[in-house]
Amino acid sequence: MQSTRGSGLSLEEYRQMEESLLATAKGRDFYYEIQRRARMVEADELRRTMSGIERLVSAAALSPSATGQDAPLGNTEITFLKAEVEAMANTIRLVKREIAAIKPSDPRADRISAATSELDAIVTATEEATNRILTTVERMTGALARLKPGRAADGQVLTALEAACMDVMMACSFQDICGQRTAKVVNTLCYIEDRVGVIMGLWRTLPQEAANPAAPPADAPREVLLPYKHDDVRPDAHLLHGPSLQAPSQMAIDALFGAISGPPPVSPPTTAKTEAKPAPKTAVKQVLIPSTTGLSADAIRTQQEIDALFEGVR
Repeated sequence: MQSTRGSGLSLEEYRQMEESLLATAKGRDFYYEIQRRARMVEADELRRTMSGIERLVSAAALSPSATGQDAPLGNTEITFLKAEVEAMANTIRLVKREIAAIKPSDPRADRISAATSELDAIVTATEEATNRILTTVERMTGALARLKPGRAADGQVLTALEAACMDVMMACSFQDICGQRTAKVVNTLCYIEDRVGVIMGLWRTLPQEAANPAAPPADAPREVLLPYKHDDVRPDAHLLHGPSLQAPSQMAIDALFGAISGPPPVSPPTTAKTEAKPAPKTAVKQVLIPSTTGLSADAIRTQQEIDALFEGVR
């Protein structure tokens, strides 16, 4: 805990005085009352500051110099200042609305007052339980002193000790109640944290980077909308997905060349587009091939004519 403003005490001296106050019940009451009043003063100062800022902004927004009455029409600077002042006024109104939401108009739903009451009840219950435990232990000590060595146990003394033990157990049950009250205070603090987060969002001027990338607009290029599409329309897509469906199969080409030059050649590795290389002219045999171009069925086909058959396929 830092030292208070304007005091000549060091941090160690301040902590020693704080521990001295918290050592007694009266000191604790005084300490908590000082803290409660300090919070009330800070809240009043905040409200006065916000009201003053709103009055200044409203006056600036309604003044002739801000509205541009004395400035010529079309003055961009005056228009810009007016827009900024109006934005500030709107932001202040939103902040006031969020601050008002922290303290509802209904006194029965006042979370701040309820949290303060819960904390006061925790302090009171703790003090009462502590005093009760100390008093009960003193009673037990006195009862034990009456039990002299070598003397038969007195029934009344044992009864008093039993009752004192029960009082100690009942006094220790305050912990459960204090835990429930502390949970209420924690919930109130979470509520206040949410409201303060909204206020900080209203005053934030620098945009924060989103945790997830924003979705692309509807009119974005196809490459942006579908980065992993299957219907690839790139010019070289056929190099990645094999030959087109209209091309002749490799088996048909091998069978054709097998009929021309004997045994089928070794099939080359599958490429994007298979091109049949013409065989050397010295190895060409004259064979009978069914006509597909209007020639007679018994016409002799040369290698040049066979190549002409594949021109359309290429």
